[in-house]
Amino acid sequence: MEFYFRKKGQTLGPWMLFKVREMIESGEIEPSDLGWHEGQADWLPVAQIPALEVMGQSREAADAAAEASETERPEAALKELPKKIESMEMTVALRQHVQQARQRHVAAWQRFLARSLDLLCFSLLALWLASLVGWLEPGEVTIPRFPVLMAVPLLWIFVETLCVYWWGATPGKALLGLRVVTDDGSPLPLKKSLNRAFDAWFFGCGLELPVLSWLLKILSMGRLRQLGKTSWDAALGLHVEHRPATSLGITLALASFVGAVILKLFLFLHAPLPSHLAPEERALWETIHAPPVVTEQTEKKEG
Repeated sequence: MEFYFRKKGQTLGPWMLFKVREMIESGEIEPSDLGWHEGQADWLPVAQIPALEVMGQSREAADAAAEASETERPEAALKELPKKIESMEMTVALRQHVQQARQRHVAAWQRFLARSLDLLCFSLLALWLASLVGWLEPGEVTIPRFPVLMAVPLLWIFVETLCVYWWGATPGKALLGLRVVTDDGSPLPLKKSLNRAFDAWFFGCGLELPVLSWLLKILSMGRLRQLGKTSWDAALGLHVEHRPATSLGITLALASFVGAVILKLFLFLHAPLPSHLAPEERALWETIHAPPVVTEQTEKKEG
């Protein structure tokens, strides 16, 4: 687990637990200094951070045991003291490992759902607008041609770049409590924001190609759960803050996802099938998307 601290107006870190322990014992970090680690909702005084508080409790217990042994000086207790201290520290380390594994598991799903929500809503909006201005047939909103299907995620790169550059998050990330910053906590410059969006599209999503995309997404989620960072964030020196998603954010994210799916289904059922479909494909889709029935009265009215 990596810790960050704010001292005299500066953000320090990241430091691992053993380094933080040394700095607390030496007085470089004081209980009143603010600290933060991944999964923590906000900056807290060092004395109130649960991970460090547990460490302090184990140290206090070890000191109390040492004082008792100095007073009573039973030889058996003195021999058992190092084992007790080691057991306490192992318990603390195990708790921190379990907590960190849970946080990374939740973080991986947060980021996967945020990206899926962003791409679903953006693709639907972009294709719908393109059909309104006449660039695409109405049916291509739900059944686009392959070049159009590949162009939408590529266009999203530039939209994502601007969102992260201006606000630190895309709409999906913001709703689910995610924010992209540099390792020192500062906002991303425009170039790094563009590099990150491109690397995520290329290395994390496999250019959104079928099969390859899902394979790379699974591998990226596995790395994120194991190491706490994706390969592109580690290479660019970036950090994704994971804060607890609010009830309102989760509700809006769920409503956006369900609304996009319903709208896409509505357009599929009511818009005509696109002309680019081959006869075999058209016959297959028509089993679900039946063409309107033309009656004799309809023909007379049209005539």
